[in-house]
Amino acid sequence: SRPTPRPAQWSNQKPPADIPRPRRTVPAVAMPPSGDWQCPNTSCVNHSRMVFGSKATCPKCGSSRDDPVLDVGYMGMGMGMGSDQPKPEKGMQGGDMPDDWQCPNTNCINHTRMVFGKKTSCPSCGTARNAKQPGDWQCPNTQCLNHRNTVFASKVSCPKCGAPRPGSGYAPPAQYALPARGPPAALPALQNMRALPPAVHTALAALPPQIQSLLGLRGGMPGGGGGGGCGGPGAPGDWRCPNAQCINSRRMVFAKNTACPKCGTAKPAGRTQGGGNPGDWECPNQDCLNSRNRVFAKHLMCPQCGAEKPDNGLLRGRSRSPYR
Repeated sequence: SRPTPRPAQWSNQKPPADIPRPRRTVPAVAMPPSGDWQCPNTSCVNHSRMVFGSKATCPKCGSSRDDPVLDVGYMGMGMGMGSDQPKPEKGMQGGDMPDDWQCPNTNCINHTRMVFGKKTSCPSCGTARNAKQPGDWQCPNTQCLNHRNTVFASKVSCPKCGAPRPGSGYAPPAQYALPARGPPAALPALQNMRALPPAVHTALAALPPQIQSLLGLRGGMPGGGGGGGCGGPGAPGDWRCPNAQCINSRRMVFAKNTACPKCGTAKPAGRTQGGGNPGDWECPNQDCLNSRNRVFAKHLMCPQCGAEKPDNGLLRGRSRSPYR
């Protein structure tokens, strides 16, 4: 069948008005979720932006949802603000979103102002979001284990990587503060560092700087005393990183490392811990670590492999052979 031809009178004319035409649909205005409320303070930004229904008070100005409307202006948009009311701050603050959280440190400003939900630690005092105790903080080093865990509030640096505590000028709570006193004297067992076995040196070197200070190991020797030999609580051959910004410039690096494991600085050439005193000798066993690090003069045998001290006791030149 053929289609019905259009009437001739329609060829140069507009279609009759009775023919239906497609109409534009106006989108519905999004309504706020049920329970959200308007801040009664007309000088507050949340008077027009609304407050989440889960909040009992306005996070901007602190007005309660049951307070009467204050200083109502033109169309409720804050025209004619009262001079005694706080002005809305520019931009968003913590407390505007459901995931925002409260800093558990009661001495911090964000204990009342809230922290953005995307933050894993308080930007003001460094307290971690998952802190078990007020003041526990998150290590800022993303490669450190304590970036996912927390560090105790009494620590001023991370015990894992040595990163300083974020938030300058923060004082720990009184219950975590150490009593004010002078440097402690070294324990009697640590007075003679050279008499300690290498395993004890290694264990002392692994302690955090704060613990070393409490044990009286300041300056690398008990009581800050000088003298040659082991210049710090480490085994013979251990060395200090020459990078002053690295934690191993204070803690030592194991002798087997040719570069600092923290910052990558190369091991400096020259004497190591055990090779600075007259009479110190090198182990004749080429497979022993002390053939490169040297042995203290008081030893008649190598403490590592038991090889006897050479008869001449003279130091030979350093070998340039690669580390085996």
